Amino acid sequence: MTDTQAQNDEMFDVSQKTAHAAQQLVPEAQFVLVNGDLVETSGANNSEWKYEQWFGTMQDIWMNYPLVVAQGNHDTSSNRNFTWHFNTDTSFNQNSAVTTTMDGTVYSFVYGDALFMVINYEDYKKEGYFQALADWMRKQVEAHKNVKWRIATFHKNMFTGSKSHQSDSDGRLVRESMLPVFDELDIDLALQGHDHIYEVIGPVNNSRKTLVEGAVEEVETVEPGGVRENMTGKQGGVFNVKEGTLYFLNNSAGKKKYEPRNEQAMIDAYADHQVENYWGLFSGKFGQTGEPTFSNVTVTADTIFISTYTVDDAGTPSLFDSFKVIKEDKTTEGMTSVTAPDVRIYADNEARTIVIDGVEPESVEVYAANGVLARRIQGKAVSVSTQDMTRGLYIVKAVKGKKSYYGKVVVA
Repeated sequence: MTDTQAQNDEMFDVSQKTAHAAQQLVPEAQFVLVNGDLVETSGANNSEWKYEQWFGTMQDIWMNYPLVVAQGNHDTSSNRNFTWHFNTDTSFNQNSAVTTTMDGTVYSFVYGDALFMVINYEDYKKEGYFQALADWMRKQVEAHKNVKWRIATFHKNMFTGSKSHQSDSDGRLVRESMLPVFDELDIDLALQGHDHIYEVIGPVNNSRKTLVEGAVEEVETVEPGGVRENMTGKQGGVFNVKEGTLYFLNNSAGKKKYEPRNEQAMIDAYADHQVENYWGLFSGKFGQTGEPTFSNVTVTADTIFISTYTVDDAGTPSLFDSFKVIKEDKTTEGMTSVTAPDVRIYADNEARTIVIDGVEPESVEVYAANGVLARRIQGKAVSVSTQDMTRGLYIVKAVKGKKSYYGKVVVA
């Protein structure tokens, strides 16, 4: 989640409802990622009281889950309140010629088959800072070159579509400075914050700032488009990042919201953002949910599943959008991910099995929410025993021939 961005009791109540809804829906989560702007007021007015409220209203969550945080512009202050509250790796400042103002805001870790790089763009005005970030990112990738997924997470957008930030000069500077680095290092997924809007962008060819041809499949067309909740009239989809980067922003977990631009407004703003056919990069759902949101991100060996939920005033989550990220060279592998309405994958918790109905797969793999393989069956199987599996969310992959069928199940 991102941009909880609260400064009073009402706003903290919204953000804590969002976080608790996420905890209740995905209790098996391995960590919580917050992409910046934890509180509202930056600078000298960035008070300790707000951090006390942020931690206090969600203390039961932070006491039980690892917390991964990125620094946002509203977290920047001379008193360094953001820095003092998190025990993050500080080696970037120890080894870099150009350091961050807030210590411990550039760091990385590997979880499962994914390298996560947490990046701080707030020091963009420092001479040589982008080069320092690029050198650091190269070292992380080189040290973990056998890890399949490369995920960058940061606050300030590289691509976005709101009226509030698409024309920002600092966003354009970040984009032009870092796109060559993302292109060089084959970054698969970029998790963004800052713009308080929902958007699925790409996969983007980072050298050309264009949509990668043939990289988007199974996007559902929804009528009508052009409305606040869904400007593109799209939802879902399978996004192949074998080439390019998918840029994703899941709105905000707090009360504050921004408004989406339409295609003509993006064209009119070209002089500011300098991206040809910016509208054409919005390959999935794009709009304003009107409610706070969080996303459940599940990383497996061959697929990243992202489902985003809105949270109402009662703290009840509702699915807003769900899509998959793959990285396949279809010219050599020939595998196709399939969505078939006549194929059902579900958990029969009374019988303690997972059922695959509508296809007789040749192999089945079941992954826990943290990406760890829980079951693998070679040979024809239409059911999988869950006898010794712990309760929680699982991803099921059933393969027949060159087609793969996926399903999410909850083992109770």
